[in-house]
Parts: sequence; C-alpha cells; structure tokens
Amino acid sequence: MLLLFTLKSRYRASSLPFGYCVEVFDTATIQAVVKSCGQSLHTLHAATLYPEEQVQSLFTPSILQSLPHLQVLSMDFEELSNEILLAMCNRPTLKNLLLLQDGQPANVPSIRDRVWHLFASSNPDAEVTLTLLRMPTGLPNYLRPSMPLAHLRVLYSGEVDRATLDFVSQNHCKSLKSLTLCEWMDCGATYSLVPDTLMGEDPMVMLAWRCTNLTNLAIIGYEFSKDSLVAVARLRGNQLRSLNVSISCIVETDDDDDDEEDEEDETILADGAMSMDTLRQQVSESLGWNWTPGVYPPDFTMTSDILLEDLQVQGN
Repeated sequence: MLLLFTLKSRYRASSLPFGYCVEVFDTATIQAVVKSCGQSLHTLHAATLYPEEQVQSLFTPSILQSLPHLQVLSMDFEELSNEILLAMCNRPTLKNLLLLQDGQPANVPSIRDRVWHLFASSNPDAEVTLTLLRMPTGLPNYLRPSMPLAHLRVLYSGEVDRATLDFVSQNHCKSLKSLTLCEWMDCGATYSLVPDTLMGEDPMVMLAWRCTNLTNLAIIGYEFSKDSLVAVARLRGNQLRSLNVSISCIVETDDDDDDEEDEEDETILADGAMSMDTLRQQVSESLGWNWTPGVYPPDFTMTSDILLEDLQVQGN
C-alpha cells in the first residue's frame, strides 16, 4: 500500500527500479505505474528473481503501449511473447531491452525469429541484454539469429557448448559487445574450452575474430588455453577493454590424445613452454594495457555485481 501511495504521489516519475523483488512488482503496481507516470517514464526495471513465485503475467501489449517513451526496460524473459515484442516495435526511443531468466521456466516463450527481425529493424538503436541465471538447460531456446544481442551472460547454468558459441559468433557478429560465461570454481574449472583435434576451429578465437564490436570478455570456470588467450588478445587488440579469466583455469593447449591422464596434463602445465609471465606479456602487448589473470575464491559469484550493474542502465 505504501508503494502504491508513493507511485500516485510521484506523478511524472521518469525512472523506476524495482530491485528484482517479485513481492513488490505485481499487477497493481504496473497499473499504478501506467496511471501515474506512463507518459513520463523512460526507465523501468521490472525483472525479478525467483519468478516462479509470480502467479500471473504482468506485461501485456496494452501496458507497453501505455508507456510510449520507454528507453530502458528490464523484464523476465518468460514474460516475453511475440505479441509483447511486436508491441515494442516502432519505438524510436527504445535503447535497451534487458531480459533476465532465473531458473528453468515451465515453458520457454517461443519467440519467432521474424518477430525479432521486425523488432530490430524498427528499433535500429535497440540493444538486447540476455542474462541466464541458474538455468540448467536450453540456452539455444532463448537465442534467435535476428535478436539484436549486445550482451550475453550465462551464469551457473551448465556448459555452453561449442555449437552455441559458434551460433552466437556467426549470427551476432555485428551486435555482440560482451560475453560472460561463469561457473562455480569450488572444484577448479567445471568445463573446458581447450581446442582438440575433434573440435576443429577454436570457438573463442572465432568469436573474437567474427565479433568486431566485442569489448568485454569474461570466461570463469572454463579451462582456457594459453594459445587461445594470446590469439583472442591479438584479434581484439585495444578494442578489448576487459578480459577476465581465472588463473587456475589457464592451461596449455592439449595436442595429445584424449586418453592422456590428468596427471600427465598437470606435468605439462607445470613444465609448459609458455610461462605465465610470458603469457601476461604477450596478452598485455596485444591489448595495449596491463593484463593479468584473475584469482577467484571457490565461492566466487558475480551475480550481484551484474544485477546491480543492470540497474544502473538508465535512459535520459
């Protein structure tokens, strides 16, 4: 009741962040938002954590049509539909659409690629940020070739396989600005991006080559080879403003058979040709700034930082 009273008293508010609280942002709240400041609102952060506690959909095409000046909107991915996305077409003011999925939904919205194409073509300045949190399966179900994907974060959601990375680098080569893959570090690297003879082209190197606007890369909880790091740094150069990789996940490129034992791999890592100092020097020279790998504790999490960072995205 206090929140609704505050909304009614703040006529013509321009920015409303609801802080990921499903208990706060409900049907009564969105109706009060539309009534009190629908014509002045340019930023609405309405994504929630634990959205399974939400009993009904909040956004409808008519609600979005009542917010004509939105520049920034964050919402739960499972709130999205073809109809809602179409309602956001022809919005010259829309700059940022931030989509959050926390946990595996009962049904992933099936957004047609044609609708994403209409959205992107009618909102040429709009960027999509997709954050998947604690979602064990199904990343490809969220991606479409025509989505204007600028920022992709996959946090504690299982392995992002090489086919998915290839899909991203091929279809979002012009739009992608940042990629964050983060897994738990309690037992060292959980997954591997080290190329092998069966993989073919290194997916991270290809992503660095294809995605010409990539400026931020964070790969934590995945094994990453020294050769790949050097190649990524050379391809992106000083355009890459951040490169976050855990020192405990950096390994030598494995040119041996897959049947080699972990004990031999540890010997190779300890006695490899490229020292960590040499790696730092080569990567730093390519980037044009002093780079060093990160040291992360076993219980490291970047979830809070990313969610707070999103709340800082504002219209004007």
